Amino acid sequence: MAAFSNNAESTVSDFEKNFFLSFYKAVISQYQPRIEKRAGVQLGQIDVWEYSHLNEHRVEQLKQSLGLFRSMLFRRQIHEYAVHGKEMDEVGARTHMAAYHKNAIYVSFDARPGHEHWVAEIVVHELAHALFEKLGGPSYEDRFDFSPEEEKQLELICEGYATFAQTVWFRDFYPLHARIDVGSTPYHEETIYARGLERIQQLVKEHGQKALLEIPCHWRKF
Repeated sequence: MAAFSNNAESTVSDFEKNFFLSFYKAVISQYQPRIEKRAGVQLGQIDVWEYSHLNEHRVEQLKQSLGLFRSMLFRRQIHEYAVHGKEMDEVGARTHMAAYHKNAIYVSFDARPGHEHWVAEIVVHELAHALFEKLGGPSYEDRFDFSPEEEKQLELICEGYATFAQTVWFRDFYPLHARIDVGSTPYHEETIYARGLERIQQLVKEHGQKALLEIPCHWRKF
C-alpha cells in the first residue's frame, strides 16, 4: 500500500479519474516487464480499479472461496466483514494513494492530488506487493488464520519490502531525471514504511541482494 498522503481534499472529476486509471495501466505496462525480468518471476495480469471497488471485490472473493456455505451465520459474518471492511477502506482511501489486492491495484483519489507526480513510484511499490506473493509470500486467504503478532510481523516485512523495491531495488528503472526525486518524501521514522524499510535494508546488508528473492517465502525467519 503506497502512502504519500497529506490528507488534502481531492476534487478529481470523473474524467480525470478515468484518465489516471488509464495512465496507471500504461505505467504498469512499462515497469512490470522490467520487474519480472530482474526478479525472474511472471506477475500475470495486473488490473487497475478505483479504490471504492476494493471492499466490494474482497467480499465477493470471500463468498466465492466459501461458496458452499450459505447458513444464516455465514451471511451475518459476511455482512459484518463487509461493513468493517468498508469502514477500513474509507479510512485507507483518505490516507493512501493506492493499495494492492489479488493482482489488482486500487487507486484512491480521496487522499490527495498528485498522481501525475507519484504514479511511477506507486506502481513500483504496488507491483512489489504482487512480487512478494509470487515469490511465495502469504496470499490474502492465508492471512485469515494468522495471529495478531504474525499479521503485524508480516505487514512490517511486506511494506518494508515494497518500499525498498520502490526506492532502492528498482530505482534504476525510473527515468534518469526522476531518480533524484525517488523517495524524496521521507517517511516518519515511526511509520511502518520507515521501520520496514530499515529492516529490509538490514537483511540485504547481512545476506546480500539474493535475500530479496527469499524473504517472501521465509518471512517468518527474517
